Amino acid sequence: MKHKTSPKDLVKAVRVIANWFDEQAAKAAEDANCWGHVIRARALDEVADLLKKQTKVLSHLFPERSGAYFICGESGDKDEMGLPERILVCPSYGLDGMAVYTKTTDYTAPQY
Repeated sequence: MKHKTSPKDLVKAVRVIANWFDEQAAKAAEDANCWGHVIRARALDEVADLLKKQTKVLSHLFPERSGAYFICGESGDKDEMGLPERILVCPSYGLDGMAVYTKTTDYTAPQY
């Protein structure tokens, strides 16, 4: 028999792992006399941040399981970057209504 893991279970697992990394980073940062602990704390912080981002991605990837909002459509002409004039956002999976967000500016990138 094949074991099925739901997206909600994956999100919970990622949160548990991210919290554990936060705790480990805090413990490692307490011992500031050792550079190894400082480097380890920084690495753990980076991993914890990545896991938190993945938690958010998973919750929006499976809105039917997480209850997160999601883009459910688009309307209007697309610009040269392929972005539509408007996007439709559903606040939660299973709801009939949606919000319409209108693009107010063209695509811009930071000027370095």
